[in-house]
Amino acid sequence: MSTTKIFVVFGICVSIVIIPLSVLYICFPSILGRYDSIVGNIIVGLFGAYIVALALDFTLRRRQEKSLENIAKVGLTETSQVINQMLSFFASMIKASSNRYKPSNIDDLFSSEAAELISLHLALDYNAPVTSKIRWSDYIAQETCNIVDQLTSIQNRYQSFFPESVFTAIGTLQNNALFSMFKQFKGVIDLDKQRNLKRPVLNIIPQETLNALMNEVLICVKIIQKAAVRLESSTTPKFPSFKFREDVSPKYGEARYNDEPGVGCIIG
Repeated sequence: MSTTKIFVVFGICVSIVIIPLSVLYICFPSILGRYDSIVGNIIVGLFGAYIVALALDFTLRRRQEKSLENIAKVGLTETSQVINQMLSFFASMIKASSNRYKPSNIDDLFSSEAAELISLHLALDYNAPVTSKIRWSDYIAQETCNIVDQLTSIQNRYQSFFPESVFTAIGTLQNNALFSMFKQFKGVIDLDKQRNLKRPVLNIIPQETLNALMNEVLICVKIIQKAAVRLESSTTPKFPSFKFREDVSPKYGEARYNDEPGVGCIIG
C-alpha cells in the first residue's frame, strides 16, 4: 500500500471517530458528564495528529515528485544534447548548399527555403565537413543513425520519467520518414553514377513531402525545448548560430549543386 493510501485510510478512521465525538461534545455535553474534558482532549489530539499526517504526506509526495523531476531533468539534458547535435547537422547541410541564405533561428533551419536548398542544391557526392574524408551521402546516413540510436537509448532509459509530450516528441523524431530516407542516399548516388545521371539526390523527395517532414521535426524540437526550459535542465535546444560563422566549416556553398535539379523520380 502506498504512503498516500495509508494516510487516506488513517484520515477516514480519524473522521469516523472525531465526527460522532464532536457531535456529542458540542450538542450533548451532558451525556458525557465527567468525561467531557477527556473527550475534548481526544478530539484535539486526533485532529492534531491528522493535520501532522497531512503535512507529512505532502512533504513525502513533494520529495518524491522532486526526485522524479530531477531524473526527468537529467533525461532532458541528454535529449537536448542530441537535439543540438541534430540542429548543427541540419545547419551544416543548409550552409554547404546555401546561396548565402543565413538562418537566424530554429524555425529558419526547417523553413521551406532551407528545405529547397537541401533538396535541390546539396551535392551528396561532395566531401562532408568532417575530419575523416567522407561523402555527404555517407555522412548524412552515419549522422542520422547516430542521432536516432541516441534518441532510442534515451527513450528506453527515461520513458517512465518524461512528460507525455516529450515521450511522444522523441518517438516521432525516431520514426520521422526523413531520417529513414537519409540512410538510402548512398545507393541512389551509386546508381546515378552507373547511369551517368547528375542531380542533387535529395530531390527524389517531393518538395511538399520534405517540407512536411521538416516541419514535423521542428514541432518536436520545440516541444522538447519547452520542457527543457520549464524543468531548467542544464542544456536546452538552441539555434546553432556558431555554425554560420565564416570561420566554421563548412564554407557557404562548398557542396552546392548549381546546375538544373534534373529528374526528381526515385530510381529503383
